[in-house]
Amino acid sequence: MRDLRKYEEEIIDIRIEELKEISEKEIAFQSLKSLIINNKDYNVTNIGDNLFVFIKKGRKFRNNRTKAFKIKQYFKKRDLTCLNIEGNYFTALPKEIGNLNNLSYLNVRDNQLSELPKEIGKLTKLVKLNLKDNQLSELPKEIRSLIHLTNLNFESNQLDELPKEIGNLIHLNNLNLKNNLTSLPKEIGELNNLTTLDLKLNHLTTLPKDIVNLTNLTTLNLEGNKFTALSEEIGKLTNLTNLIIKHNTLTHLPREIGNLIYLTHLNFSLKLIKIIHLNISTNDIKEFPNEIGNLTNLTNISFTNNKIKRLPKEIGNLIKLTDMFMGNNQIEELPKEIGNLTKLNNLNINNNKLVELPKEIINLTNLINLSICGNQITKLPKEIGNLSKLTELYLSNNQIIELPKEIKNLTNLSILNNEISITRSRFN
Repeated sequence: MRDLRKYEEEIIDIRIEELKEISEKEIAFQSLKSLIINNKDYNVTNIGDNLFVFIKKGRKFRNNRTKAFKIKQYFKKRDLTCLNIEGNYFTALPKEIGNLNNLSYLNVRDNQLSELPKEIGKLTKLVKLNLKDNQLSELPKEIRSLIHLTNLNFESNQLDELPKEIGNLIHLNNLNLKNNLTSLPKEIGELNNLTTLDLKLNHLTTLPKDIVNLTNLTTLNLEGNKFTALSEEIGKLTNLTNLIIKHNTLTHLPREIGNLIYLTHLNFSLKLIKIIHLNISTNDIKEFPNEIGNLTNLTNISFTNNKIKRLPKEIGNLIKLTDMFMGNNQIEELPKEIGNLTKLNNLNINNNKLVELPKEIINLTNLINLSICGNQITKLPKEIGNLSKLTELYLSNNQIIELPKEIKNLTNLSILNNEISITRSRFN
């Protein structure tokens, strides 16, 4: 048995310990502020009637299946501010949890909770609440009282709807809702301090119109839902920098996407004006709106696995792009404006229908990796020899018979992959 009598501190951490028992007489934590129990591989059989009593399944007492623990009068006068019971086998929280009214942090991740007691609403000082990896199918309405929450994680539970009371949590900055949701309540629009909203892997087909009120959002993750279209309201989230909409069934993008001028990442894989990353991969998108050219802060764009046949010339406005992935589409030619993207490091155009590369590729002098496998290209432009920083060049599954002699200028090339196995030595 672990000796805890030496602990007179404000924080007690019992993670990764072969914990079996803590006797009641050893509990003298007059200044206790934080209690951490993370002991899934073992069996706690007793932690004193005044603190917790529970038996959990583990290595040595496999037939014990107590499904709750008790918090009794001991905590009524305690100033516990942090409680971490991650990684145990709890199936329920006792109603006495409501006595811990000074808690600011509660982590019950990776347990087997199927419900929350309504007394959770008494924890009005909570700032962070982590419920990830449980079996919750609904939330009590009393959650509306947790008005100081800034971080709330419901990921990997079994929620199919949110109570409208979620709208009371107006100080939320980060909300993770990866579950089985089929819709969102309109009250979600009242969370106007949200900066990150993670909705991946639900069953959503639309967003409520009230989403336009989330004007502080910088990250919106819609990956793996059932969207066939994005509403024009998306264009009003003008502070977005990261928009992830891959693995949906989108057939087009609204032209209002061009309002997202801060997007830096667009993952279709898409990004808005502030957006810097745009990922809209694995959808059914057939064309880009010309307004894509407004997303001038994009640094990374991925739209692999779609049905795009052409790129608008406005793509040349995205002069901050460093990474561009457009494999597995139906693109037949690249616009000459591709030559404006002089900061590109990585360009992947695999498995399209290209028959040639534009000579303007000469301008992409920062290219490190160029991959054009699986097209119908018969020859490379001699200008490719000017891409002096190129280290990897992938050409397989085209119709290239010979390479231009200028390829020998690529002195930094370490990988040259071509189906006819042409090696650098032929050009020296």
